[in-house]
Amino acid sequence: MSETFTQSRIVDFILDRLAVQTHLPKESIDIQSPLANYGVDSIHALSLCAELEEWLGIEIEPTIAWDYPTIAQMAEFLETEVTAASR
Repeated sequence: MSETFTQSRIVDFILDRLAVQTHLPKESIDIQSPLANYGVDSIHALSLCAELEEWLGIEIEPTIAWDYPTIAQMAEFLETEVTAASR
């Protein structure tokens, strides 16, 4: 059985990584707020991109954090990408 990557699961994945990076409880991170507000720079964004690629099994442009600057926007985009890739 293949893994289902819903928008909610993708949000949780990103929140988990951002919480570790920022030392904030994930409940305090606003998924509508730009990642830059949490100190995500190009190095952190590339690391997150690599982790997402490995977990989701799809290729992700390294500019994703700038193209989709909030967790909510990124998760919505990635869910559509994963769905399209699985067809």
